[in-house]
Amino acid sequence: MRPQSAAPYAWTRVLLARSSNAHIGRAGEAACARWLRARGFRVLGERVATPHGELDLVAERGGELWCFEVKTSLARAAPSHFAPGARLSTRQRARVARAARACASDRGGSPPRLALVEVWIDPDGTSRDVRVHEWGSR
Repeated sequence: MRPQSAAPYAWTRVLLARSSNAHIGRAGEAACARWLRARGFRVLGERVATPHGELDLVAERGGELWCFEVKTSLARAAPSHFAPGARLSTRQRARVARAARACASDRGGSPPRLALVEVWIDPDGTSRDVRVHEWGSR
């Protein structure tokens, strides 16, 4: 329980210090998977390893393969104008694209659609907001 005298942002920093980035990332990936399933996607894999790197989520909907890169932030850990996806560099986008092509070729399908998913979670791990930004397709 938060002490009454603590400022909201100070409390978030304490939680962030106690939570590893990996834990926050896994919570975001789980929230994203739930969000995708609720919208008709069939999640085929989580943390899918390819020769070119790992894909956070691989899903299918309507016969199309989708590969998702998930970036997560605590909802109050950063100013509202800072999006988790800002941490995705051009080099990382290229790596995700290579990994997605490798994943698609392993499945014998057409080129996948690529999307960045930004997830904001509350300190208790529940998702507050999920935004999907498609950046590449066929």
